[in-house]
Amino acid sequence: MNKIRHYFSTLELTRGLGIALLSSAFIYLNHWGFSYALLNTFLGLLSLYLLLQSNTKTWFISGTLMGLFWFWWIVLSLIHYEMLWAVPIEILIIILSYGSLFAFISWVSIKITSYIHQDGQPCSLSLRRSDARRKHYVSGSSAPRLTAAQSARVSPRHLGR
Repeated sequence: MNKIRHYFSTLELTRGLGIALLSSAFIYLNHWGFSYALLNTFLGLLSLYLLLQSNTKTWFISGTLMGLFWFWWIVLSLIHYEMLWAVPIEILIIILSYGSLFAFISWVSIKITSYIHQDGQPCSLSLRRSDARRKHYVSGSSAPRLTAAQSARVSPRHLGR
């Protein structure tokens, strides 16, 4: 038990379980005859809001549990064909693939949002000459100074290639 605490906190596990339960609620509530469109919409939007506010580990946990809650019925075909030895393997494949998919989506969204500034302008990986001038004029000096590496990156001879 101490080994799993090294990778996941109790808050991440609980939050992932809650998000997975909220996003799966419409399936099970409909099965039990308790289906209301307004309630399903509220629970779906709440789970989406909580998921968007979470970190990558919580995305992985909630994706794993959603894969289990939504796609457990696929394993029933193995029971029908008397391939009971493959049931745990298929469950692991399903939950790890959905967990990995959710973690990948979270990773991509973090990369995209870290690339865009809050003001909507894309940030550059290299310092542009105009950015250097702007930073320099803000600091109060009259002439912009670029290092040799920065001036080589933005020199006109490199722009034509």
